Amino acid sequence: EAEQAMDSADPLRRLEADDGSRSALWVAAAAATLLLLVLFQPLADGRMRLHDDLGAFHLPFKHFFAECLRNGDSPLWCPHVLCGFYLHGMGEAGLCHPAHWLLYGGFPFRIAFPLEAALAYPLMLAGAFWLFRRWGLGRPAALLGACFWAFAGYGLVNQPHINHLLVIGHLPWLLAALHAATLGATRGARLAGWLGVTLLTASHALLHQPQMLFLSCLAEAVCLLAYGQAVGRSGRAILGWVGAKALAACLAGVQLVPSLFYAEDSVRVAADPAFRSSFSLHPLNLVQFVAPYALAGRTYAAGDDVCAPHEFASYSGAVAVVLLAWLALRARAIQAQVPRRIRFLLPALLALGGLSLALALGRYAWIYDQIAALPGLRWFRCPARFVLLVNVAFACLAAFALDDLFRLRPAAAPTPGRLRLLIAPLALSAIVTLALRIA
Repeated sequence: EAEQAMDSADPLRRLEADDGSRSALWVAAAAATLLLLVLFQPLADGRMRLHDDLGAFHLPFKHFFAECLRNGDSPLWCPHVLCGFYLHGMGEAGLCHPAHWLLYGGFPFRIAFPLEAALAYPLMLAGAFWLFRRWGLGRPAALLGACFWAFAGYGLVNQPHINHLLVIGHLPWLLAALHAATLGATRGARLAGWLGVTLLTASHALLHQPQMLFLSCLAEAVCLLAYGQAVGRSGRAILGWVGAKALAACLAGVQLVPSLFYAEDSVRVAADPAFRSSFSLHPLNLVQFVAPYALAGRTYAAGDDVCAPHEFASYSGAVAVVLLAWLALRARAIQAQVPRRIRFLLPALLALGGLSLALALGRYAWIYDQIAALPGLRWFRCPARFVLLVNVAFACLAAFALDDLFRLRPAAAPTPGRLRLLIAPLALSAIVTLALRIA
């Protein structure tokens, strides 16, 4: 609606936007298709990606689950690990999720496992595209922004953690459902939005990755406040959100209750601050945002932390960094273009990205120790995973910057002097890379 209103108000702007938008849309669609083909390649050649936890953790448990379904046995208890292991209580195998029963019960394992490993990417791509369209962005910007969300940063390098990716795949759909629940034009649309929030929350609770669930709730809370503040419904929106989450917990109780019993005997109950802050993102890794190959091993870990590239990778793509510079140059104009009903969204996304970056630093920043001491959160480790929300904020802000680029009239473009500032990220990347290589 916002897009149509702006187009009808300015026909010249519409013509100029259409002139470059169609080719940009085709380029974005081709790029997304190519990347998805690469990720789904194991289905065609019969091979599986087995690096890190994908082969050492997920594959054996999913194979055991598939065998139990085939033989009619119960997968709740696995006799092959530790002389008997409560697999259902551990939860990360997602034994109660209906999609897993359909996938591993209906397909051969050589198809089901690589399919699950790649399924999160089209889920993120489609969800982010729908979310950005609900925010009023044009199709090219929405699709390119969805590509940043799905294929840049945390999502692409964390292939070993398929349960993480599947939970992340729910996030754009949840944000879109919250948009409908708080800003829907009719009561039926708002009820459908709350139903979507409930079912999506129950779905990723059944996948059981509590840390990713917390990160998702943090992003939801920030966007919910932005939605509700714009229309004066913050209190009502928060009550609805809490009620939807409570109902989702009831629906997912078949997984959550056994997991709570399992957690009582876990070493994480007595976790000390050193454990909670392990895998903190060393500040030197921030150079990755402008120079992903500046560090010899791509990532850097200090102290007792293991240098795990898939945990410390922070790069969100060169285009995203330049687009953030464009966003800074055109901040007032872009904010003026944002539909009135989501006018607080850009500041909220900036706040989400900044807070998440501070939390990702873990023991290198004071704020994480205060958050990690809260009940329930003290079981988590690896604060570097907050980079996920940094990448999400980057993707959303980059989509708004792209939409501004596609709609921009030549007369409104920044002056050449200000445009030179866009070169700053590239120059900084070259300088930092050279300095670190010499050192």
